[in-house]
Amino acid sequence: MKASEAAEVIDAISRSMRENPTQFHFTVNVAGPSTPVHGGGIGASFPRGGGGIGTAMTGPNVLLSSADITIAQGRGTRAFVQKLEELASALADLAQQLRSPQPDRPRIERLVASMTGTWVPGVVTSVVGKVVSMAMGSGRS
Repeated sequence: MKASEAAEVIDAISRSMRENPTQFHFTVNVAGPSTPVHGGGIGASFPRGGGGIGTAMTGPNVLLSSADITIAQGRGTRAFVQKLEELASALADLAQQLRSPQPDRPRIERLVASMTGTWVPGVVTSVVGKVVSMAMGSGRS
């Protein structure tokens, strides 16, 4: 594979991330107390109990509402979109290096390595790693 062809593949990935960031989905599971909700409730409440007059209350005091979840989802989405934008920028830098008459090999290696073993979807790291490997091993064009 020519370096220019690898750059086109990487540009397409970067463009796809910017144009459609919701193509990637992450599931977050929360561990902790749970309770069934009957009658269409909007959350759960675990009031503290115990103690008597003049003593401290003991036990958990947990409140959870759908509003809390919505706020957390909004923050998570914004953070995720920001991370995707950073990844798209790194991919654009990588493509630019591949098009360069004198690519900075250590920089290319750092960019590829920075994606490996992180939150970056495996399909992205494997495709990027493979096309860069093929391009760098096959000479310039």
